[in-house]
Amino acid sequence: MQKAAAGSREAMDRLYADLAPPLYNYVLRLSGDPERADDALQTTFLNAWHGRASFRGKGARPWFFVIARNAVFRHFPGETVLESVDSVSSATSPADEHQATELADRLDEALARLSADTREAIVLSRLSGLSLEEIADLLGVSNGALRVRLSRGLKRLKEELEL
Repeated sequence: MQKAAAGSREAMDRLYADLAPPLYNYVLRLSGDPERADDALQTTFLNAWHGRASFRGKGARPWFFVIARNAVFRHFPGETVLESVDSVSSATSPADEHQATELADRLDEALARLSADTREAIVLSRLSGLSLEEIADLLGVSNGALRVRLSRGLKRLKEELEL
């Protein structure tokens, strides 16, 4: 990131290759729409390039996630839905695929019953590769508050799935 901050397009290309997949998954979960997610991802990297001088060395990954979150909330105010994890299955038979799809649907429904704050914390903790401290900073809460939110949210999610 230091090289990208100094203006190296090659360094920014490497950051894009490393960070685009988890950032895309995150903005897709926030926006609920692949086209909006593409737009938000492009905006994220454009904003990062234009604001590279403001990078202060705390870590590229959390810095990019903050930019991505801001891009989604600025471009789609009031429209974020925080979608759940896609059903990515390694099922080998139609029965296995059907079972995986049913489980993904149940997970989607259970996540939908959680508050938006709790859903976002769970999605970030499972998909972003950020530490709990970085997620707490991104969400603007203390580490303790995040841990409580995750613990309660995962407990509630488990209860919802057991019904």
